[in-house]
Amino acid sequence: MRLALFLLVVAGGVAGLFWWFTPSGRGAELAANSVAGSAAKGARQQPETAADRDPRLAASIAAARSALTAVDAEADPKARQQKKVDARAALTRALETPGLTPAEVRDLAAALDGLNAELLFSPARTEGAVFHTVKSDEFLLKIAKRYGTTVAFLVRTNGLTSTVVYPGQALKIVPGPALIKVDKSDFLLRLYQGKVLVKACLVGIGKNDSTPAFTFTVVKKKAKPEWNGIPYGDPRNILGERWLGFNNDPASGHTGLGIHGTTMPETVPGAFSSGCIRMRNEEVIELYDLVSEGTTVEIQD
Repeated sequence: MRLALFLLVVAGGVAGLFWWFTPSGRGAELAANSVAGSAAKGARQQPETAADRDPRLAASIAAARSALTAVDAEADPKARQQKKVDARAALTRALETPGLTPAEVRDLAAALDGLNAELLFSPARTEGAVFHTVKSDEFLLKIAKRYGTTVAFLVRTNGLTSTVVYPGQALKIVPGPALIKVDKSDFLLRLYQGKVLVKACLVGIGKNDSTPAFTFTVVKKKAKPEWNGIPYGDPRNILGERWLGFNNDPASGHTGLGIHGTTMPETVPGAFSSGCIRMRNEEVIELYDLVSEGTTVEIQD
């Protein structure tokens, strides 16, 4: 009797092991569950697309990419130039649409830089630009102030090798005023000259919501700035290469703020500053050259 029971237990164990390792058994069931779980986990880890977040955003990004493709496909020089203008307009609309990821900002901003190199910072006649003939009593700074721009902007736009201009010389000018807009939720700064979007880039903002949604004016520009008595170049000075200081507004408590570079580029984009707008050094140098004191800065949530 005992032998029979022993043989029955052994037989059951063997059958159980056979079921475990057969394709239709528990081992297969666990394997299938493991694969399904891994697939689900992988699906969850896939980044959201713009369409997942906002159909309007997806449409604006798609329109910008389509417009860039149209530029590449156009062989006729005159038609190609117009398609570049159209593509810049599409990129502007995309970069003005809330909800962009840092990767999307970088992609769109790089395309904008490429188009502006050909449309804005070139002698090409484009919408929004005017041509000024230098008079005998004019110099570049005087002309820049008249049109709400900077000497550096005029030098770059016209490919000048110095700041000396001559009577009768024709200058391409994109009239101002300049306007800086910062969207805190997207860590995005946009620079406009008149109605033209000149530059878009990622920025850092204040931790604990210390960057206010407010409208400021740039009142002081300083290259190689000191910080709280610490000279430029000292490792303790975190301001980087440039400082564009805002007006103080004691009534609202907004004082000591501005836009500056950084010695910690890994914090851009992000919320790590004490309230200032933080930029990568190469980008704050460019911004510094393209705007003057008196430029409006609109910061919004």
